[in-house]
Amino acid sequence: MTHKIFVGYAKGDEAGAAEVFNALRRIKGVTPYIPGLLETADENLPIKIRNGLQESDLAVFLITFNSTNTIWLNQEIGYASARQIPIISIVEKGIDVRGFLEKKEYMVFQRADFGHNVYQLISKIREEFARLGDPLTLFQVTCPSCDTMYLEPLPSKNIVDEAVERRQHLRYQCPSCSHHFLVDPKTLDVKVDS
Repeated sequence: MTHKIFVGYAKGDEAGAAEVFNALRRIKGVTPYIPGLLETADENLPIKIRNGLQESDLAVFLITFNSTNTIWLNQEIGYASARQIPIISIVEKGIDVRGFLEKKEYMVFQRADFGHNVYQLISKIREEFARLGDPLTLFQVTCPSCDTMYLEPLPSKNIVDEAVERRQHLRYQCPSCSHHFLVDPKTLDVKVDS
């Protein structure tokens, strides 16, 4: 089964949204959707947002000081809440959370280490879909040597947590060319093994 995940953000947070998108698209069974990222000439933004949310199994919202003066993000959160779409929020420290997200758990936005938020988000998404009986078990890897794309088992939460704590990368070997390379445990980004 494929799970569509809506990612909402404000202007100024494009880099964070893109990092979330890139990490989530590597996970087999997850299709991230960011309305402004996948342009369709025949749809306007409100329709893209509505359709994206209607088709989503989960919504992720980046709430930073960039989003305090935008009505779009608030409307997206309200629409997701009204449709009872599970919401995961990443909120910048110092923002007063109100409305539909008030008194709900959220992650604290780490501007200096957004990779940590991606790590928290992937953990939370894995937990959510495992709870629903559809665990996420594989992620896509592209060998930096031969460009072969293949699937690897997602490491367990314990392995990822330990690698993050020790500030280590995960080690992989390409099945096509036998090249060894590293993967960032927080973001699933491939790193060249030196």
